[in-house]
Order: sequence, then C-alpha cells, then structure tokens
Amino acid sequence: MYLATYYQVPCQISAMTNSRVGQGFVRHGYLDEFKSKRTLKRYVQYCLGGYLAEQIIFGQDNVSDGSRGDLTYVNTTVLKQFRENGLGGSVLQYSGGNLQPGEYKFMPNEEIDQMAADFILEAQQEAISLLKREEKLLLQIAKRLIEFPSLHFEEIESIAMEYGSSELVESLGKDQLGLKKIL
Repeated sequence: MYLATYYQVPCQISAMTNSRVGQGFVRHGYLDEFKSKRTLKRYVQYCLGGYLAEQIIFGQDNVSDGSRGDLTYVNTTVLKQFRENGLGGSVLQYSGGNLQPGEYKFMPNEEIDQMAADFILEAQQEAISLLKREEKLLLQIAKRLIEFPSLHFEEIESIAMEYGSSELVESLGKDQLGLKKIL
C-alpha cells in the first residue's frame, strides 16, 4: 500500500508469516509531516493496507487480528483530526463541566463523528481499488514474504517494476507534494 499511495519504494517490508514472534512492518523514509484531508486519506489507506490485503488474499473469514493496532490507530487519528484539529470544519472544541485544572474534553458532535466515519470508509474503498489494481504486485510480495521474513529496497523495487501497474511504475520515485513543498 505504501508503494501505491506514496509512490516511493520502502527501505524494508517485514512480515512474521513464518514466525509467531514480532509484527510485520514497512520501514520507509517518508510520511506527511502535516495532515490535510488529502494527506490524511493516503495515510489512512496506508495504515489499512495490511488488513485489506489479508481480506483480498485470504477472504474476510481468514483475516487475522494482526492489524488491530493499525485499525485502532486509524480510527483514533481520524477522529482526533476531525474533532480537535479542524478537519471536521468546526472550531468549537471544548466542553464545560467538572474538569480538573489543565484537563479538557471535546464536545460530542455526531455530525463530525459521522464525517470522520464516512472519510474512513471512503479511504477504505479507494484503498481496496488500489490493492485490486496492484493485485499482481501484492501477490508477488506476499509470496516472497512467505519464503523470506523481510524484503529490502532493491528487491522491492525489482518486484514493483516487474509486477506493478503501469500507473505505479510511471509514478514510482516521483515526488508527491506534501504541504511544505506546496508552500
């Protein structure tokens, strides 16, 4: 998913498919420093990648609980961005009540919560489309990770060039603008 959303080759992809110790991860060199709705969406897609890849490869009945941390992180991050950081369009954040000094809580807002939920579901659908577009690449990476617990930059790049869609291959390595670069 990192390849398909950031168009960068990660330094390393590791999976613990043949070991019960540790977790899978992608070591990369770039994620957006500041979040806008556009950059948050690709971050959500990236975080959902493992879960959705398992869904596509193995079917929903065989999805593992290995993505539970990513799913929790996606939900709390998006809710925070929408409720607290203005991406939900409201500047009204604080709720009164019996709070200790320095303590605060955010006003419940069903409309903003629904916007956040819709945002996650939209990012999920787009991520599924990306994974289906890159299914050959996904399956080759999965196949290699069954044999070897880690893949490194050169091998990932080679697999991407051979099995990635023409859109991915043409965009690979091209700078995707973050907010700092836009400014």
